[in-house]
Amino acid sequence: CLLTLNFKLKIMLQRIQTIWFIIAAACTFATFKCAFYSGSVSATSPATDFNASSYFLITILTSAIGMLSLVLIFLYGNRKQQFKISILNLVASLGLIALYFWRTNQFVSGAITIFAIFTFAIPVFLFLATRAIWKDEQLIKSVDRLR
Repeated sequence: CLLTLNFKLKIMLQRIQTIWFIIAAACTFATFKCAFYSGSVSATSPATDFNASSYFLITILTSAIGMLSLVLIFLYGNRKQQFKISILNLVASLGLIALYFWRTNQFVSGAITIFAIFTFAIPVFLFLATRAIWKDEQLIKSVDRLR
């Protein structure tokens, strides 16, 4: 039983998409602490930071993207399902960026912070993971044709 678990863990970690999903999840969870935007809501109010925990819908979507990125790691046995769900996660991360920009319109003044790079990196890493899954699937199909 322990040998089987060790073998499965070794196979899972040898795939590059596992690394991309871990990095995407780390970036996602970093957005809870790091501000995406810093600005003031009115001319008389002090500057506040806007991060993933500042707005309820963004909090829910960010949590879902991060958790789904971690769950996708363990779906390595079913590449087709992993591919479809990773596409969904990629689209959700792009929607998250749109939601961030939509919510920054409430600020009168301010600017995007350097930590917004975490938010922009999420779809990049999810794309890299999705592409790696697709390449794995194409490799398996080509090997099946040779048999």
